Amino acid sequence: MSETDATLLAALIGAGAAIYVGMLAYKSTGRQPSENANAQRSHAVWDSLRGIYTEFVLTSKEIEQFSDLDFAGGANSRVSEVADKLNDLYVRMELEGPNGGTVLLAARSVIENLAELRLLASDYKRADVPAHVETFRIRLRDETRDLRTSTRLMQEEVRTELRRNAP
Repeated sequence: MSETDATLLAALIGAGAAIYVGMLAYKSTGRQPSENANAQRSHAVWDSLRGIYTEFVLTSKEIEQFSDLDFAGGANSRVSEVADKLNDLYVRMELEGPNGGTVLLAARSVIENLAELRLLASDYKRADVPAHVETFRIRLRDETRDLRTSTRLMQEEVRTELRRNAP
């Protein structure tokens, strides 16, 4: 092999290596913005979901301010507002959050307990026999306790989820 042939071969190898390095650089710079965009999108979704979780917990904490008789008494319109807000937040959690999951189950439990309590409070308001009134009062107390338990479980599930998925 002559010196010219060796020089040409070296030039061809160098050009091939330069083209290969250029292709790798092009490919990695094309992928990097896409990965950054996905990470930013994931972070934005997580921030939104964290906000919804926090709002749900704070709204459910409002329930704890009501006594069992408040559900049947004058606070009923405020209870309705809280129930509507919890339902709206639950729908947002379903749309933005992961499919299923313990947070959604716990949130659904809070909403169902609140609905049951509101129905029972309505029956209590209509009761006119003293024995029925006392029975409804006991059931109201028990359902209020169940609702508060569901609320605490929801708060614990949210805390666990926030710790597990924090970026």
